[in-house]
Amino acid sequence: ADQINGVVDDAASTPKKSKRPRHELTMYQKVAKIVTVLEWLPQMTCQKLRADLVAGLTVGVMVIPQSMSYGAIAGLPYINGMYSACVPTLIYALFGQSRQLAVGP
Repeated sequence: ADQINGVVDDAASTPKKSKRPRHELTMYQKVAKIVTVLEWLPQMTCQKLRADLVAGLTVGVMVIPQSMSYGAIAGLPYINGMYSACVPTLIYALFGQSRQLAVGP
């Protein structure tokens, strides 16, 4: 408030809101948001790798005959059924956002 003429200056009395500091992402962080394998691969340990291999082999034992059967049911060669199981899984391993997912034919 101005003491001489009693005028209140709102701009002077209210504190300005400070802008939150923007955290600029490095090029690696930008790419890692899209190619998520760059985020989890550096955190991989031998124990996690062993568990992932066991899980992958277990799923592979089930999905190979299943995908071949789906190809045969559709009247296509067995290899087309295999592609329908393998290709989406490999793509999702590189670009996917979830650690738990079932992708198949």
